[in-house]
Order: sequence, then structure tokens, then C-alpha cells
Amino acid sequence: HARASAAWKHLVAVFGSGRDVHAHWIPLLESLKDWPGLVEALEAESRLAPEAERAAILARLGTIRMQRTKQMDEAVDAFRRALAADPAEKTSRLTLEKLLTVGEQRLGAAEVLEPIYRGESNGQGLLRVLDIKAQLSPIVGDRLEALDEAIRVAESSSSTAARAIDYAARGLGE
Repeated sequence: HARASAAWKHLVAVFGSGRDVHAHWIPLLESLKDWPGLVEALEAESRLAPEAERAAILARLGTIRMQRTKQMDEAVDAFRRALAADPAEKTSRLTLEKLLTVGEQRLGAAEVLEPIYRGESNGQGLLRVLDIKAQLSPIVGDRLEALDEAIRVAESSSSTAARAIDYAARGLGE
């Protein structure tokens, strides 16, 4: 497997990437657990793939980067690109929604999901994103802006109207 993978790598280096090459090389990289090589091949594959396949490839790339190479910023970016190609791509969306709850990537995940939630008029999702921005943004003005909008969004929904008071109190605290 290692020799075959090296041969495919050499072919890519000499002749460039191709979907037919990736079809043979990617499974070898996975079997060898060559995660950096797999990331490189999936990046190239995402550029070559037809639009209809791109989101799934980018979601896979994000998952590999997050779980195997621990490149969290790059993983969030891959998920962002997957959702830009297909806003309904489930793996990217679910992973980013999980990242909203814990970890260092909460703000990055919030930034990716915010325009999607706005486009869907998803008030609950938008409140979660605004709450994270209000907690984690390094700029006070951005935190206040997020709290101000969270107040307006919470007031417009009877199920979250009481939360508006909490957001106002946090804004006063800032």
C-alpha cells in the first residue's frame, strides 16, 4: 500500500491531480492513515469535483481535519465552504452546531452559521449565534451589537421574550 501510494503521489507531482488518480489514491491514503496526504488529496479533489459533489467532499475534508489532523480553523473553513456549496449539507451543519456548544471554535462556527440561520429565519439558531458572539467577541462594540440584536430577536418571539431581559442586563454589564 505504501509503495502504491508513493507511486500515485509521484504521478500527481509530475502530471497534476485528476479525479481518476484520486479514485485510486484516496482509499490508499485512508488505509495507511496518511492524514496529511489525505487532506491534500481531498483539497485537490474538491477543486476538481462537479458542483453537486463538492459539498460532500468538503464535509469529509472538514471531518478529517477536525478529527485526525486537529486543524480546527481549517476544519471550520472546510465546513464553511461545504455549506456555501450546499446549505443543506448535513455533516457540516451538524458538526458546526455541535461546535457552537463547546471548544475554541465556537465563535468561528457561529460566524459560519449566522447567515444560514438568517436566511432560514431561524430565530432560535440566530439567538444561539448572537449569544456566542456576545460572549466571545474580542471587541466590546461587537458584543454590544450582538446583545442589541439578540434583544430584538428575543422580543419578537413569545417563547424567548423573557430572555430579552437577560440580554439587556448583559448589555448594561458591558
